[in-house]
Parts: sequence; C-alpha cells; structure tokens
Amino acid sequence: MKNHPVQPSPSQGFTLIEVLIVVAVITILVAIMVAVGASAQRNAQINQTKVVLKTLELISEEYTRQQGGNHYQTDADPQTSRAPETVLNISDFVSKTIDVPACKQTYTTLPERVFDGTKVYDAWGHEVRIWPRRKIDSGGTAELRPAYFESAGPDGKYGRSFSTQQTPGSNNDSLQRENADNITSRDM
Repeated sequence: MKNHPVQPSPSQGFTLIEVLIVVAVITILVAIMVAVGASAQRNAQINQTKVVLKTLELISEEYTRQQGGNHYQTDADPQTSRAPETVLNISDFVSKTIDVPACKQTYTTLPERVFDGTKVYDAWGHEVRIWPRRKIDSGGTAELRPAYFESAGPDGKYGRSFSTQQTPGSNNDSLQRENADNITSRDM
C-alpha cells in the first residue's frame, strides 16, 4: 500500500477574517466589562460618600442632644433670614464635636482614608463642606433649615453661584453641570 501525503482541505484552520472577527468580539466584551467595572466603582464611591455624610449628620444630631438642644454654632446668624451662605470649615466642626464621647465613638466608624482626625473627606479625597443652619422663608412662613454636609462629587467641583445678578454672557450651564454630581446630606 502506498502512503499518499495528506493534503490539507480548505476547511482546516481559520481564515484571517474569522480571526479578526473573534478579536473584535473579544475587544467589545472587554470594553463592556471595563465600562461596567468603572460604573460599579463610581457607584461604590457615591455610596461611601453618602455614608460619610450621614455619619456627620448623626454626629451633629448627637452633639445637639449632648449640648441640651444647642446646635453647633457658626458665625452665620441662624435667626436672620438673610444670613450669608458661608461654607464652614469642617475642621472647626470636628474639633468642637470630637470632644463629646458619643461623637468621638461615631468618628471611629469612619475609615482612615476619609477621616484623618481633623478633617473629613469624601471618597474622592475632597474635603467635605458644612453649610450653616439658617432661617429661610418659604411661602411666608419662616423655618430653620438645619446645617447640612456636602461633597463636590466625582468631579471635585461644587459649581455653586450665589450671585443674584446674572452677568451678561455668563454660562450657568457649566455651573449646573458642576453642581449636578454634588452629594448633600439633606438629599438623603
């Protein structure tokens, strides 16, 4: 019997087109997984920041309870409906509230990367802001808005504008975009 060499048939192996299609499909799947992973990480950071802000609210409430109903006092006059919207220094809040044992215990629940003993940071490493209590008029009735805490969010920009007058040619869209991802304790 003669041995005939086996000749490859056209169906053996992959064509260049088939290899390119497989590479393209794998690339698309990897891109989807990266996008989902980035979204999951951002959501985790947002949730961590919400927990930090809620913890600060609890500390503020506990401080008020321990002080017999006296809120953390600020330079802004909470009795004036025209009190300035002044951002308070978070380290002043921490230094005043950390001396209360129940508040100090609550601070220990915060991870080291968001609380360094003097300041509180959001999940992106930006310092958290505290806004003062103030009297506001809503439909003819005055109510006292409690102090609240705020994170600039992932972009690190607060985007606030307190100017009541519009500057000709100013672009409020950029302020709205910067403000859109801010996270505040009063929204929870």
